[in-house]
Amino acid sequence: MIEAVALSFLIGLLRRGSIRSLASLDLKGTEWIFFGAVLQYGSVWLAARGVPFFAAYGGLIFVVSFIPLLYGVWRSLHLPGMAWVGVGLALNMLVIAANGGRMPVDAQMAAWAGLDGVEEALLNEPDFRHVLMDEKTRLRFLGDVIPVPRPFPRPGVASVGDLFIVAGLFLLVQRGMVGGRRRTLQRGRA
Repeated sequence: MIEAVALSFLIGLLRRGSIRSLASLDLKGTEWIFFGAVLQYGSVWLAARGVPFFAAYGGLIFVVSFIPLLYGVWRSLHLPGMAWVGVGLALNMLVIAANGGRMPVDAQMAAWAGLDGVEEALLNEPDFRHVLMDEKTRLRFLGDVIPVPRPFPRPGVASVGDLFIVAGLFLLVQRGMVGGRRRTLQRGRA
């Protein structure tokens, strides 16, 4: 996902956009988005380090962390792309909640993307964000089932929700970088 956002910045620059123009976006709810992200990644980090509370309740905390993220996105629905981000977050939250607080991963698609050993790693090593898909997996079509092979710098598997999030962030960055410049140019000509 990071590569896709970086690519959107590059495309914005190629379109003669300005990174400074991003400041003109009327982004609301950023404190909620920040809180949700810290809660999500912090709980996973603490669970992986064996902190008992987070190891026991990490899945629940992971699911709950989507609530402030979604609220923050909802506050900025007036911006292009934010509805897409919200749909993607909601889809990811749904599949993670349906599978005990972990995102299901299709090992065959991971192998096809060039990630060797995913199945073995998910079976043998604790992973507080992912679980291997099996016959008990719920909503498998919303899990990590879309292979992202090379030439991407970091091959992997993505979910439908991830694609919505990436598309939404792309639209947001493009509007912020290029849309803001055009408004400024139009004002300057008047």
